[in-house]
Amino acid sequence: MVQWTQASLPIKLGGLGIRRAVSLALPAFLASAAGTRKTQASILGESFTDTDGVMETLSLSWSEESQSPIPEGDCARSSHSGMAPLTRKEATTLLADCSDEYHRAHLRAATAAHAGDWLLALLLSACGLRLDDEAIRIAACLRLGTRTCEPHICPCGGLVTADGSHGLSCGLGPGRYARHAYLNDIISRSLTLAGVPNIKEPPGISRTDGKRPDRLTLIPCQGGRCLLWDATVTDTVAPSYLPQVQSADNILPLRASCFRDNGPH
Repeated sequence: MVQWTQASLPIKLGGLGIRRAVSLALPAFLASAAGTRKTQASILGESFTDTDGVMETLSLSWSEESQSPIPEGDCARSSHSGMAPLTRKEATTLLADCSDEYHRAHLRAATAAHAGDWLLALLLSACGLRLDDEAIRIAACLRLGTRTCEPHICPCGGLVTADGSHGLSCGLGPGRYARHAYLNDIISRSLTLAGVPNIKEPPGISRTDGKRPDRLTLIPCQGGRCLLWDATVTDTVAPSYLPQVQSADNILPLRASCFRDNGPH
């Protein structure tokens, strides 16, 4: 199953870090054997030889499977050195076998920088870092591209497919506005702690499209000019973005945020 293969990949490669014993067995054995070779030799003395060629056979098998040279020295004693080429090959194969734009986009988004940070966060309820079971289920489904809900029609009139990604870009979704406000509050509090006061949605300042920036610093930053900023919550797997997601350079982490329209007052 494709989703299980992705889930078994490391977090930085778009998975959940739930490793499979079958993928760990060979590199772990080779690293253990290489790491204890001196100890075995000191115990067994001259009788310590690889007469049956097991190590050589398994090393060649690993090299063929990973399409990498057999590690030597300290690298041979590290299971990570043996696992990394295998997981990279799995991730590359997974992406190459994607059959449609959505799954290709969500997989690229899952491998983007910081996309998996929520899986590494400490479970601190007092800091708002603890997700409930339903939030974990939905986040994992979105990351793996699995079935999230039954297809139905959204109140906005759009079709909600089984992957549930419509809610990330729906105009009626309340979560988008909450994330937008939270982003601005983080920046505002950081500037305030640094001694730079700022105000929200300053009046009298508009862009060419009539929209106002999110916040403005009250103290000039450079050259007598104040800093404006506007936070935008992006959705990589929105239908309007999918045709553009052809390479890792065109993606942002799933449900990530970026900042734009910084300019002088």
